[in-house]
Amino acid sequence: MKIFSKYIFRRVSLTVGLIAIIYFFLKEFNFSSLRNIHLTERMILGILFAFILIVLRDILVAYRFKLFSDNQLTWFKALKIHILCEFTAAVTPSVIGNGGVAFFFLKNEKISSAKSTAITVSLLFLDELFLTLVSPLPLLFFSLYDLFNVTPFLQASIKVVFGSVYLMIVLWTLLLYIALFRGIGPLKNVFHKIFSIKYLQKFQHKIDSLMDSLVISSSELKNKPLIFWIKGFAATVLSWTFRFMVVNAIMFAFAKGENHFLVFFQQIVFWNILTASPTPGGMGIGELLFKEYYVDFFPTIGLALLAILIWRILTCYMYLFAGLFTLFGRIKKVDGIPQKETK
Repeated sequence: MKIFSKYIFRRVSLTVGLIAIIYFFLKEFNFSSLRNIHLTERMILGILFAFILIVLRDILVAYRFKLFSDNQLTWFKALKIHILCEFTAAVTPSVIGNGGVAFFFLKNEKISSAKSTAITVSLLFLDELFLTLVSPLPLLFFSLYDLFNVTPFLQASIKVVFGSVYLMIVLWTLLLYIALFRGIGPLKNVFHKIFSIKYLQKFQHKIDSLMDSLVISSSELKNKPLIFWIKGFAATVLSWTFRFMVVNAIMFAFAKGENHFLVFFQQIVFWNILTASPTPGGMGIGELLFKEYYVDFFPTIGLALLAILIWRILTCYMYLFAGLFTLFGRIKKVDGIPQKETK
């Protein structure tokens, strides 16, 4: 009876989750502006290219999990972890981030705590290192007016947010570098003292355990050959590049007179700003920025809305559905629901 109750609860949870996704999807977009749009071969080709870029990115991110697990993860398990991380990013405020949750998904795949910590911290470091290196590039190639050609209020806000987020990224990258390659003895002592405070003592044991795992993972990673890190960073660069190029593909499909070089570098600014979004998956903020950045490229407002819709489906809603069904599959396996025998 208890197992059956759990099964019913999981079914209801899945249904509620799907209804919530559909509700927010319908609430976010005004479909009345799409009625008079007729798909062309160029549109279909651009959408297909955008989808291929997303698939390639997913494969590269899964490859990183597989590489850093020393092939303990199969391709299927690595891809599943990636989908669950993206699902988490879509349902939690962007400012929280989703990199750390990889640790829990890795642990669920029977990866040791030390190795799960090593993988999570290493991949976080590579992502932050990439953003640290590329974020200044838009300012080298384009003026502030070209990059932030939006309303005066948004222009000032974007500059402040972009600058603040970039500073945090640099500091976070430096902290991860020290933790991985320079030893975390001093950091361990600092965190131990911080969590010795009366109201934080209940977390002290977990923090000390995490620091111990970092010590183990740090010593392990120091011995990795250079080619190992080159492979990991190359996969990181390509995965982020494909993510940025999704908008280029969508612009090819629906826009006219677009500057693809500018669009690509605007995406770097775009994703830095979304990092500071207080809304789940950057919902609302992402649509506003997309509209402000690119609306002038589209012949009609209907095409602009369709472009936003396709972009959101590929970068957010697709992972919401995939993540929800992946979670439900895991729950069914854990609950041990008896399956019908096939004759």
